[in-house]
Amino acid sequence: MNKIAMLIVPLLCLASAAFTAQYPAALESAGYLPGEWIVLLAWEENTHDGALLRGYHLQSPSGGDRVDVYFDSGDRVLSEAELVGLDVPPKHWDAPPVTVAPEILPGFPRAKSAKKLSPWLPVAAEDRLETVLAAPTEESEPKAGEEDSAAKGLERYGSVMDLPTPLSVQGDAAVFGEWHDLPDGRRAWVATLRVLGAVGLRLHFAALELPMGAELIAYSPIAPDTVEAVAAPDPGWGPSCFNEAVTLECRLPVGVTAGTVAIKVDRIGWMYKLPFEKAAAVGSCNIHVACRADWLTVAMAVGRLAKANSDGLWACTGALMADTVPDSEIPYLLTANHCVSGQSEAGTLEVYWLYQSDACDASPPAMDTVPRTTGGADYLAGSKNIDGTDFAFLRLRKAPPDGLTHAGHSTKPAAVDAQVTAIHHPQGQPKRISFGTITDAGSPRDGKRLKPIERFHEILWQEGTTEPGSSGCPLFTRAEPLIIGQLYGGYASCGGTTEPDYFGRFDVTYPIIQKWLSPETSTEGENGGNQDGCQWFKAADPANITAIAALVGILMLAGVLGRGSRG
Repeated sequence: MNKIAMLIVPLLCLASAAFTAQYPAALESAGYLPGEWIVLLAWEENTHDGALLRGYHLQSPSGGDRVDVYFDSGDRVLSEAELVGLDVPPKHWDAPPVTVAPEILPGFPRAKSAKKLSPWLPVAAEDRLETVLAAPTEESEPKAGEEDSAAKGLERYGSVMDLPTPLSVQGDAAVFGEWHDLPDGRRAWVATLRVLGAVGLRLHFAALELPMGAELIAYSPIAPDTVEAVAAPDPGWGPSCFNEAVTLECRLPVGVTAGTVAIKVDRIGWMYKLPFEKAAAVGSCNIHVACRADWLTVAMAVGRLAKANSDGLWACTGALMADTVPDSEIPYLLTANHCVSGQSEAGTLEVYWLYQSDACDASPPAMDTVPRTTGGADYLAGSKNIDGTDFAFLRLRKAPPDGLTHAGHSTKPAAVDAQVTAIHHPQGQPKRISFGTITDAGSPRDGKRLKPIERFHEILWQEGTTEPGSSGCPLFTRAEPLIIGQLYGGYASCGGTTEPDYFGRFDVTYPIIQKWLSPETSTEGENGGNQDGCQWFKAADPANITAIAALVGILMLAGVLGRGSRG
């Protein structure tokens, strides 16, 4: 028998944790009436052709029949044959747990630099045309509300403003910047935008069309070695530049005219603070991850996420995850749904790696010096906290640096009193680590659990805590560093040591994302084995993973592993 059919996760009487939100109208319209069915779980799931479906796991009130119902974007129920055609496999909700070992990719954790970019135009910075704007004060900017008060929340470090008149280029008609003829026969357009008082900028492209062979880059005019490619032809948010000014350059191949060039910048994200400028604001109980050398290898899976939306620029936390496909390097990433709630936000993502101190007593690096993955991500699946586990499962569009860890995971239900660890970026600042225990005592502030045990782990911290910006961070088992959840929220803080935090349970999430992490073509993995009744997979087969992990930890402490340029 194909073992994929046996990878079924127990949901531990989910009927008692049916969500309390309004019953979905689509279910009622399809004949699944509130008195006849209980919604145990709801989620979103992407198909191979990019369609986003909504799924519901239902159970009869008597605790008997269970059924999964899927709707397309038009609220039409999908048949079993249609689901097969869309590559949406049946969900396996009951059976033995699965464990996937962490994967340490070859190489050192440096940013990729296969193609070194540099500015093209020999025009001195002081001679370039600039468009200058004044940033509004931070206090005048709106604050985005969370889904509820208990969500740990994101850290807001920038605002977004719409331009009254978009800065546009249409062929030779460059009302923004200017065209230059290069000595080698090519043409290049250059423009600099300055926002007075900003400490960093991101530009939103409402239109971006370039002819074949053309390139568009962005960089800080006072640091031209910080060049980032801007993807085309997809409009959206460009890469961050850590300065009050950003320069754009578009270079055309020899013989290609500017007639088909269309560039329009309609919004600007401006940073009014950087994490390393507000270190004193983080609670004093937070522990730098470098102070726990035995966790440094695992910590290399955790990144600081940066996203943009109409309400501002936001920081969160996420982690790379290993799959069961031998030699696979697909950059799957797990975070919270209130961090990344759909494709529109996933497409804006940047991930900052190794944003952490090299030693326990060392100063952290500037964020603009660490490796970075730009280009956004694909939103594969997710669920909200009110009717799911508050997860977002993504696939980065660009490969992260070599040498990072892809974290392992386990769907074995974790017991109360189990010891756990979280690795995170509180307030978007350098990486911290916290140690706690799974509890079931509830919140002293509310007098009850904030989220049901059937879908969330409740954690009380003994060392460290979490803060806004920590949201989405992975929760690891202590004995074996395997992901069992991601941070939703809670009232825990350095001053609130009796308040717990809540993490969406990965064992409940797993059936939804199993088709990516454990595809049927490789259900037994490489050199798979069985321990303690759990099916084990090895996503990689290094000669001695323990020795490699120890070596990487030592090198990180010694500062030997370079951060490299951003990629």
